[in-house]
Amino acid sequence: MQARYIVDENGKRTGAILPVEEYERLIEALEDLEDARASDEARAAVARGDDELIPYEQTREDIASRRATSRWATVSPYLGESANAWRSFPPGPTTRWTARY
Repeated sequence: MQARYIVDENGKRTGAILPVEEYERLIEALEDLEDARASDEARAAVARGDDELIPYEQTREDIASRRATSRWATVSPYLGESANAWRSFPPGPTTRWTARY
């Protein structure tokens, strides 16, 4: 590693200057370690019985049902709008744009 150091008046290292490529490599390695730690913690929680695994298909169904019951489902052409949904568009000043889950 080719690092240059910034030192204070006592010669103590207070900072470092790294090439951008080295910095990005270190950040990527740190993110990989954080992901591995999070995975280990999740697996441990399942093993202890503090959490559970949800099958992929069930998760997809849950997300689809949430989308179907949200307000966005009535105003978004990508989520299956009805022909009458745009009659009240654009929304008035009191329209709330929060999705219900």
